[in-house]
Formats: sequence, C-alpha cells, structure tokens
Amino acid sequence: MAEVAIIRIELPSEEEKKTPVAQSNPDGGTSQTASPSSGGGGGAITAKDVIGAGKKVMAYTGIKQIAESVISYELSTVNLRTGAAEYSQKLQFAYNEGSQALSAVGSIAMGAAVGGFVGAAVAAVGVGISYVMKFIGWAQNAARLETEQNLESISIGFASTRAGVSGRRSNNQ
Repeated sequence: MAEVAIIRIELPSEEEKKTPVAQSNPDGGTSQTASPSSGGGGGAITAKDVIGAGKKVMAYTGIKQIAESVISYELSTVNLRTGAAEYSQKLQFAYNEGSQALSAVGSIAMGAAVGGFVGAAVAAVGVGISYVMKFIGWAQNAARLETEQNLESISIGFASTRAGVSGRRSNNQ
C-alpha cells in the first residue's frame, strides 16, 4: 500500500511576530522576527503575509473581471442602441487604452512590490518599450490611411475623366 505523508504548517502567533526583542536561533545567532510592514528590518515575509496578500489579489481579480464584463457589454451595445458605429469605436478605443494604462501602472507597482526600486525601474522600461511600439503602430496606421485616401482621390479623378465630366462644366454648375 502507499504511505500517506502528512505535512503540518504552524504559523507563528501575532505576539511572536511583532516582538521588538531579537529571538535566538538554534545556531546561536539572533534574528529579528518583526514583519517587514512594521519597519522591523528583518525583511522576512511570513506565511500569514503571503495568505493575506493572496486574498487581496483574488478579491481584486474578481472585482476587475466583473467590472470588465459589464463595461464590455455596455460598449458592445452602443452601436446597436444608437446606430453610431464611429462613436462606438471611439468609446472602445478609449476603454482599451485606459485599461492598458491601468495595467501598465499595475505592472510597475508589482515590480516595485517584488523588486523594490530596481523592479519598478525594470517594469517601467518594459512599459515604455511597449508604448513606443504602440506609437510606432499608430504612426504607421496613419500613414497607411493617408496613402489610401490619396489613392482614392486619384481613382475618383480618373473616373471623372473617363465619364467626361472633367473640363466641361464650371465649378458653380
């Protein structure tokens, strides 16, 4: 038969966690057991800290998903309700850009939480590169649209010439 291993994790009590007195280690040294949030210096993160942070992340994620679902539904029905397709596209663009900006801020904050100033700097560089790429894409799209408009104008001019409209009437006719 298979053996079953039971692992038991004991979390320190609040009194042990927040004591200002250094605790002794079995190897003879001393260590500080104050939590990093209390400014005790030790930098140790306890299991309770991790569980508390996990609960906050799960709550935030759930609320964010519900809000995104409601907002996406409302944006997707703007064209159906009003018939304004262009307005609907503008709203969707604004929502997408705002969402990405908040995500970028969250990435920098997470980098700061995990890696301090260096983590925040690395995350900021990554976000900066993504925005540079986004601006390049916008510029390329604008150039493509301008080229399409020029081609359409030339095509309309040729069609007018073939139809015999060009040069037979004055501008006010």
